[in-house]
Amino acid sequence: MRPTVGTIGRVTATGLGALFLYGSVLWILGGAYRLHWSLGAVATLFYGYALSLGLKELRSRESIKLPINRVLGGFLGIALIGIAVAASISLLFETLHWASYGPTGPHTVVDFSLYYGWVLLDMLPELKLTESLGLVAPLQPQGVVAGVPLVAFRVLVIAGLLGTLKHWWERRYPGGPPPSKGPARDTAAPRNPGPP
Repeated sequence: MRPTVGTIGRVTATGLGALFLYGSVLWILGGAYRLHWSLGAVATLFYGYALSLGLKELRSRESIKLPINRVLGGFLGIALIGIAVAASISLLFETLHWASYGPTGPHTVVDFSLYYGWVLLDMLPELKLTESLGLVAPLQPQGVVAGVPLVAFRVLVIAGLLGTLKHWWERRYPGGPPPSKGPARDTAAPRNPGPP
């Protein structure tokens, strides 16, 4: 079955909505940190809580009834908010001088979000996106404390996002994915060819 123009439009609109949400979260976090690190920390806690609610919502019974574009948008939104939260935690650690990241210098929440975006792409080893596209990690964590948000982000992606996706898929399609709705093609040998 070919996707209709309406389906493609809904999926595109959902993706653009998730990107707009991500941009607004980065803008709010950046503004909060420019005022004071404690406001950035509070905003990070708020978005971390929102992230947990999003994961919980995608694990609910109601989510299996949602159209696929909304579910994809939810997963994309959670991944992007996860990037923003991890970036904000790294910025907080750097601001408080608990951790350092190379290259040296004060970094912004956008710098850290680019780094965690790179980490997310690098976590897809079979696709080798970072290698194929020639992408190099924009930052390097230095020390144990700098690695804590990185480990937490990887756990979020693997256990949180991928675990939730697996849970959602198994609940939506308990016996496996539905058969294709395309034209039926019988490739098996005829059952009863009849008399010659």
